[in-house]
Amino acid sequence: MQTNILRPVPRLSYQELSKRYQSATTNRQQRYWNLIRLMAHPTEPRTVTEAAEAVGFSQRWARQLVHRYNDKGPDGYYDQRKHNPGNAPLLTDDQKAEL
Repeated sequence: MQTNILRPVPRLSYQELSKRYQSATTNRQQRYWNLIRLMAHPTEPRTVTEAAEAVGFSQRWARQLVHRYNDKGPDGYYDQRKHNPGNAPLLTDDQKAEL
């Protein structure tokens, strides 16, 4: 019985993934790109479990990131928090002025 091994879709070359990893401006970005880079290595690709351990992610989070990369591509891969407006304020402007 063949098992499906989760792999990143080959959208970028290994060299391009390495460039994104090396040019990352935050530790978070670096870890995200390194996860995909390790799994996309041309001769010694790591499993999601091995790559997750190497970059310090849980296996579950790493799997979610690989699925995001596969679904949204390199431009939609990184941090999605900027698209989350957060909760509505609890106080109105008038209530804030009273304080």
